[in-house]
Amino acid sequence: MLAVPDYLLSDWQEIADLVADFCRVPACLVMRGNSATMEVMVSARRPDEPYVAGETAPRNNQLYCETVIKTQRPLEVVNADEDPVWRGNPDNELGLMSYFGVPVNWPSGENFGTFCILDKKPKKTTSMEQRFIKRFAHGVEDHLRLIDLSSKYQYEASHDALTGTFNRRVFTEIGHNLISAAQRSKSSLALVMLDIDHFKSVNDSFGHAVGDKVLQAVVDAVKSSLRESDLLARIGGEEFVVLGNVTKTEDPLALAERVRIAVERAESPAAIVGHKVTVSCGGSELRPGDDLSLLLSRADKALYEAKSSGRNNSKVAP
Repeated sequence: MLAVPDYLLSDWQEIADLVADFCRVPACLVMRGNSATMEVMVSARRPDEPYVAGETAPRNNQLYCETVIKTQRPLEVVNADEDPVWRGNPDNELGLMSYFGVPVNWPSGENFGTFCILDKKPKKTTSMEQRFIKRFAHGVEDHLRLIDLSSKYQYEASHDALTGTFNRRVFTEIGHNLISAAQRSKSSLALVMLDIDHFKSVNDSFGHAVGDKVLQAVVDAVKSSLRESDLLARIGGEEFVVLGNVTKTEDPLALAERVRIAVERAESPAAIVGHKVTVSCGGSELRPGDDLSLLLSRADKALYEAKSSGRNNSKVAP
């Protein structure tokens, strides 16, 4: 779930205050929905406002906003006390008799929540008030578009476009941090460098489009063998690295073999080219005084040895 930055919440606060004043109501809210709850993101700063930003209410509880989300249409309730559908709903029990709300969506069309007003007395919103509320709801959606674009740019800047793994720049940044932390805590860390065997012949025989599919299938196989804490990145055409913790029961060779065997046994890469696809792996364990470049250098030499020994095997730096 994408977070809403504080500077946008401040803008939303100003919007909610303005709409509450214009419509002369005690409550104006920006609500966010998820599968289980509705959350108050912003609540108008009014002395008689019954809601507090950050509070949540369970869904499936006859909430006005839930209906707006489900129908994706504006909802107006003029007097809940006289409406058998809405009498006794949670907002009505707080003394709020009327409601007008509209859906607020992400650029993809997925729902974010609602923008709404509530009053403690019966209220029929005017056409001008409805236009005002809808216009500011569109303003909130414009902000969501900024959040969505920012998230996409951050992802694209940090991930390999083809495989979805981290790219070399981010691997280097995170790798330095992980190594520094491991050196301080004297914990074990291993780096495995892997290279797809005979990948050039795949591109030459089947074309780069097929080669791209093989890369994606190999990455899927590697990911299936990794722990959540392991870091995977693409650092070259068909070269990848894994950086992860090792224990007494799993040394760098065991980590490398876990990766290699996962690729060797994977059915998807083989189905693409009609024969087994394999990788060669070279590993190295963090030593006192190591930095990322030293760890990579030793793993690269071990990888060269693995490829020179017939490929589809793993070697670890002495």
